[in-house]
Amino acid sequence: MRKLMIGGVALAMVGTAALMVIALAQTTHAVGSLGGSVRELANVRVSEKKTVRTFKTASVRSITVDTDFADVELIPSRAAQIEVTVETVSATGIPGWLRFKDSGFSVDFAVSPSPDKAKTTDAWRAVVDDGTLTLTTHGIHADQTATRFVIAVPEQALIPFSVRTRSGDVTIEGGNQGATVQCASGDCALRRVSGPVSVQTKSGSVALVDGKGDVRIQTRSGDVSLNEQERCTTLDVTTQSGEVQVSQRVTTPKALTIQTASGDVAIALPTRAIPTLGVQTRSGDIVNTLSEVPPAEDGHILQHNPKAADALLNVQTRSGDISLARN
Repeated sequence: MRKLMIGGVALAMVGTAALMVIALAQTTHAVGSLGGSVRELANVRVSEKKTVRTFKTASVRSITVDTDFADVELIPSRAAQIEVTVETVSATGIPGWLRFKDSGFSVDFAVSPSPDKAKTTDAWRAVVDDGTLTLTTHGIHADQTATRFVIAVPEQALIPFSVRTRSGDVTIEGGNQGATVQCASGDCALRRVSGPVSVQTKSGSVALVDGKGDVRIQTRSGDVSLNEQERCTTLDVTTQSGEVQVSQRVTTPKALTIQTASGDVAIALPTRAIPTLGVQTRSGDIVNTLSEVPPAEDGHILQHNPKAADALLNVQTRSGDISLARN
């Protein structure tokens, strides 16, 4: 391994790759509105930057992320503190020149093909104010950098989580106090999240596995996939052209409501499920192997009210087809 000194920074050279190591003393000076001292790195040719911040769990009552292009990932942790990791790479995968400023709670960076164009225009910030940990980005362009927030939260912490993003993907694993997600074209994947859960997307897809409590999902053209919702109390899904797929193998949510315009709906329930059925479509087809009750004569309405019903299933579409089956 060879080391190269550039601008007071040690670069460990392994083959053709260069890893930035902030190990030596940096230039320190005051920076206007950011306050405090800022460590400024000279331009260094790198392809990736990773920054980590930790926050005391006792001082955080909620977490909010507001970003345009960054991906967001929330994961459970066995650590005592909340840890925020921000990974930034060149979107093209080609190493560029990086200028990095770290004020202790925010990071400014810029990636460009040449050092004279490496202006510090992109930034993210993490700050706790009145019990809310807020993560924000500004000036980050998808054609220049790819950024990802990874937020590790102690698995027993009761902290609600909310995120707003345009094209960034959102992944949530665990969470004991609810989650609110708003995306435009970003995809959302949630697993073992306790409600209330609210997800809204335009074209982004939504996948939920093993949710708990009340869940509400709204999309325009994004598809929705719901699997193994044994702990869910109510599931409410609304789409325009997005398709909805539900698969349950053990139990059925007490109330499952699905509304689409042209999106198809496919539902597979456990073998022993006995749901009350309220299924209707204007021009779509209904295929039912879930119960022995046939649709009405016109084929667009299916109603069934068994005495021993253990769940309520309401499905409405305009032109979307509806399929009901057992797993």
